[in-house]
Amino acid sequence: MLAWCMVALMALQGGQTPETSGMPAPPPRGRFVVDDAQLLDSASRQTVDSITRARQATGLPVYVLTIRSVAAYDSSDVSFEQFSRRVFTAWTAGRPGAEGAAMLIVSDEDKRARIEVGPHWNAVAGPAVQQIMTDAIEPAMAHESLDQGIVLATYEITWALQPPEVSPWLRDALIAGGVILAGILVLGLLRRRRAAAPVPAAPVEQPRPMAEVNQELRVSQRMEALGQARKKSEKAASSITWLDTGEMPKYDGPAPDPAAESDDEK
Repeated sequence: MLAWCMVALMALQGGQTPETSGMPAPPPRGRFVVDDAQLLDSASRQTVDSITRARQATGLPVYVLTIRSVAAYDSSDVSFEQFSRRVFTAWTAGRPGAEGAAMLIVSDEDKRARIEVGPHWNAVAGPAVQQIMTDAIEPAMAHESLDQGIVLATYEITWALQPPEVSPWLRDALIAGGVILAGILVLGLLRRRRAAAPVPAAPVEQPRPMAEVNQELRVSQRMEALGQARKKSEKAASSITWLDTGEMPKYDGPAPDPAAESDDEK
């Protein structure tokens, strides 16, 4: 009976389950970030949440979605652009500010990112979106720092796609936030580059001049000659001393040969 009920429920839903629906679930109302690929650390997630929730004050929401890959949701031959547009349409349908909404979608394994916008921004979004991709997303992908790139791109979307009647307090908050974010991102990139910088090689010892080597060799030879001369002088001095003391110095030469002495006597 339970199995029959499950089949009936799938039939009512068009035969789709959460794994095969081909669509990431949207965030609950009042939230605008879904990090399915887990690209955001806790600090980055908090920053993106703060930016998107502050943006809601304008009535024109900005959504952020990260996925592992398009294939994880849709096994059919669908392009990343088609998938992004489909998700954007499904998430904004029936929600306030849908025509002026925007969405940043980042696919980790596909190495792709895209910004979708509602029809309210069609006339002005092209250059702004391309600039955001160039300034924020492409460098972040190159340096494998997508968390920082997503934070910066989210801020730039909220700044570039502003309604004319945006309140002064929100504009000031965005400017202050941009300065802080820029400082954080620059420090992060500098740390990454410093960590990835090659270790400087040890200095190569230069060969010594031949004149210096020859001079040391001559000094060494002179010291050796002086040592030999000193030994000779000490030996000569010991052989002369017995004339004064009457003590004959000890003979250090080879022992006499008795056979040779007998021949001499003959």
